[in-house]
Amino acid sequence: MIVLCGIPSEPPMRMVEDAAARLGVETHHLNQRDAATTALSIDATGNGLAFRQHGPDGSRDLAAASGMFVRLTDWRVLPEYRRAGGTAMQDRLRIEAWHGLLGDWLETTPMLVMNRTKPSNSNMSKPYQAQVIAAAGFRVPATIVTNQVAVVRAFKARHRRVIFKSISAHRSIVTELTEEAERHLERIRLLPTQFQELIEGDDVRVHVVGAKLLATRIRSRAIDYRYAGGEQGGAIFEPMTLPEVVAERCLGLSRRLGLPLCGIDLKLTVDGEYACFEVNPAPAFSSFEERSGQPIAEAIARALAGI
Repeated sequence: MIVLCGIPSEPPMRMVEDAAARLGVETHHLNQRDAATTALSIDATGNGLAFRQHGPDGSRDLAAASGMFVRLTDWRVLPEYRRAGGTAMQDRLRIEAWHGLLGDWLETTPMLVMNRTKPSNSNMSKPYQAQVIAAAGFRVPATIVTNQVAVVRAFKARHRRVIFKSISAHRSIVTELTEEAERHLERIRLLPTQFQELIEGDDVRVHVVGAKLLATRIRSRAIDYRYAGGEQGGAIFEPMTLPEVVAERCLGLSRRLGLPLCGIDLKLTVDGEYACFEVNPAPAFSSFEERSGQPIAEAIARALAGI
């Protein structure tokens, strides 16, 4: 049995459940939206620790699972937490306690977890993560993080074409620092921003699933292929095989970060070199699977089930 921890209707969660069903692997949902109506407990037994979910239909020990697939939404935005009413405070306390105990289990269980919370936090700081990426042997784009306009102008003069994006884990659209964008540079005085040299070439997303790699090459004229509109020709997703040395770097980077499941963003330059931008600890792989045909969800189900 594998435990699916998150919101069951989310596409990646649903795809792993479907893949497990095709493989004949039992799944159990630990649904965040049940946090107000169920309880969790960690109990010492003669055989170790039991991790039980208690609900209207009884209790179940989830410690017997072979692995957990985790995609947690911030519980503070759950409707059950935000709603008003006479029981709101009681429900909020229950939801907080539910997630707190779940977090304790994720960090301590010996079973395979994709992924634990603590190592996933590396993505909270892209500058930190860039240091780990460089230590794994990848080229990292020349980068500055600043709120000084003069520093940005000097950086652009040196590299000619520059992009900017958030330094945090929040998703941002990668944008080129054009003449139009430069007219608004004064805004960075209130918010330090990350600027990088623009590296030309095709994007490559590598999904690491345990010891397995599934690489997708993305051909697009857009700066950020995720937002490639019709006027930019869209984006073409193609399965590809990485050179052995690059594959080993990806596996090594996954191990360094403690992320058995991750999405590594690379750029294949016109000179055939691979540069690395960042590592996503909770990759929304569904669009890559749908557009490239690569069996990412099945690889996750197989790894968690140990088959």
